[in-house]
Amino acid sequence: MSRLLPSAACFVLLLNPSCRQESPSPAAVQPPALDLPASVRVLAVDEAAALLRASPAPTLLDLREDWEIQAEGRIPGSIWADFLNDERFAAAVGKLDPAQPCLLYCALGTRARFAAQKLSERGFTHLYLLEGGLEAWLQAG
Repeated sequence: MSRLLPSAACFVLLLNPSCRQESPSPAAVQPPALDLPASVRVLAVDEAAALLRASPAPTLLDLREDWEIQAEGRIPGSIWADFLNDERFAAAVGKLDPAQPCLLYCALGTRARFAAQKLSERGFTHLYLLEGGLEAWLQAG
């Protein structure tokens, strides 16, 4: 009887819906709330594409890790600035002119938001974020 008690308790916990945790759907996952500086504009894919066709085009920064680029590719003309690697990020950003426009993207948009905040603190004044990141870019074709 003593062996049945723990098994019965586990069975009851599994059946009780208030004890189960369900994974959020991908649509429910949103970038964290982050107060972006006023100089940062979030652009939809079509707006970002138009900006990249403009003359002069902004510097395009890919903030993803190397394995992400290997797996998914990147937007042509982008500069790799791995946001999760402080040395690589600093080296890439150190070569840029803070007065020139810069379009940031990552996989979904979260790293781009944090990078925009960091770049704004470094004096970058014309920052743009690709809303939805590379995933939105690829979905748009």
